[in-house]
Amino acid sequence: MDSRICTAANVLPEILDGILVLSISLNPQNDEPYKEYVDYGKVCRAWRPVAERRLYESIRVRNPKRANSLHRTLQSNNGLADHVKEMFLAFQDDPNDSLGLKLLELCPKLRRLGISGNFIAGTKGVLSKLQLEYILL
Repeated sequence: MDSRICTAANVLPEILDGILVLSISLNPQNDEPYKEYVDYGKVCRAWRPVAERRLYESIRVRNPKRANSLHRTLQSNNGLADHVKEMFLAFQDDPNDSLGLKLLELCPKLRRLGISGNFIAGTKGVLSKLQLEYILL
């Protein structure tokens, strides 16, 4: 195979990242861009880590079922939680067994947090361990 031929598998990750971001930003009507990142991750093995990083970079959790699923995913996939930089939690959480707090504890590189619901009470200990740029209440 001629090494000068560019295939999906040999595009540099930095270039691919720019292409993915640009392709999604060119479609302003797309209210669920994460689905496109899932599709991009299926193109080939080389694209998966780039798409996965973008997919988990910003997370919105609107219900406990999604929070539970996300918690299992982040806990069982080594390094995936490190991609999470921004999280918005908007559901009623169980104060005795907080899924929201469990998610925050898994994401050491979290920088931006949005909270809507009943998370405020138990967050002090967890938030003090994070290096957040801002919190939106």
